[in-house]
Amino acid sequence: MTSAIVVGAGIVGCAVARELAVRGVACTVIDPRPVGGGATQASAGMLAPYVEAHERGPLLDLGVRSLALYDDWIAAVREESGVDVEYRRIGTLETATNRSIPEHGYVAADQLSTALARAAERRGVRFVRDRVTRIARDGGSLRVTATEHSLDASHVVLAAGAWTNAIEGVRTPPVRPVRGQLLHLGWNATPLPTIVWGPRCYVVPRLDGTVLVGATVEEAGFDERLTASGVHQLLDAVCDLLPDARDATFIGARVGLRPATPDELPVIGPDPDIAGVVHATGHYRNGVLLAPITAKLVGDLIADGVLDASLTDFRPDRF
Repeated sequence: MTSAIVVGAGIVGCAVARELAVRGVACTVIDPRPVGGGATQASAGMLAPYVEAHERGPLLDLGVRSLALYDDWIAAVREESGVDVEYRRIGTLETATNRSIPEHGYVAADQLSTALARAAERRGVRFVRDRVTRIARDGGSLRVTATEHSLDASHVVLAAGAWTNAIEGVRTPPVRPVRGQLLHLGWNATPLPTIVWGPRCYVVPRLDGTVLVGATVEEAGFDERLTASGVHQLLDAVCDLLPDARDATFIGARVGLRPATPDELPVIGPDPDIAGVVHATGHYRNGVLLAPITAKLVGDLIADGVLDASLTDFRPDRF
């Protein structure tokens, strides 16, 4: 029987686990943090491939494919989990070019990761809180060694984000952490009808009348602290972009470490050295956007043995 261990319980890991469970693959997810406890919890959940990939190329193509899956994917996850995930296609207004992109939108990333995990659990997926230290082939299976557990499966999916390189036994691609800080504000002016994307920040309006303002891009290593300079930078940027922000209420701030590669493209596909290991990491600023397409491509590979042609651009050994 095909079985899989997914290393990482962020948005990508949970999406992959749910997809594998739908396809009948016995699956375990392992992560020292709670579901969505890493970069996912500090994401505004924007679904904006045409803004994120101005330069076109493979990232735009993958993002557009993923966005096209979102309506049906969210409907299925809502039904399977019983969680009413906040998801809206309200468009993006990019102020630097005065260009409106109506098909863009956002999803509540924290709600979505919870819903994906719940949907996966209802299909038999087990979640284990532990830190993976090593992956090695042991006879006909792969052994995942963690601090307190040892697990075996026919496949292992590496979706550990910025912490991928800390795992021994597999030649991982060069993934580094990039800190992102995000603000949560109570909006007291006329509600924003769309996402607003400016030169130094973006603003995502939520159904509860609050807005999310993001996000800093900081080469700070594994430092997960919120900083006064990061908060100040975002407050200054949003007040310049939308002067009504000066009347907003400061609710809080969040921080996460995004996994980035040297070319800022994700790493998706089979490991070149260890059969059965599949990479699904390095999504940088686009983990939420690319979650459904990543889950589908990994599911195709593990459950059906199908390698999508687009994965040539994202192969683990390209560096």
